[in-house]
Amino acid sequence: MKVLLQISAVEFDHLLGRCERSSHEFQILISGCIDSREKGEQVERVAEVLCEEDEAKQLLELATKISVDAAHEIATSLDLFRRKETRWFDHD
Repeated sequence: MKVLLQISAVEFDHLLGRCERSSHEFQILISGCIDSREKGEQVERVAEVLCEEDEAKQLLELATKISVDAAHEIATSLDLFRRKETRWFDHD
């Protein structure tokens, strides 16, 4: 099942910059896109990466070595995915 990761553009750029271009993690990250959203009077840039759950776990593992903030954002996205998945199964 696909997971939508939402990572601040700053953390996304930081992760991308620390990946080897030939790595699987780099390929996952570059498949994402940057979205601009209004947040009050400011514009927030957020990277969205649609990937498989196991790929999200790979990115989380990478992020824990590089950036606590990116790891937290990825873990939050995974947690939201798992809660939605659980609610979906509870309705059977």
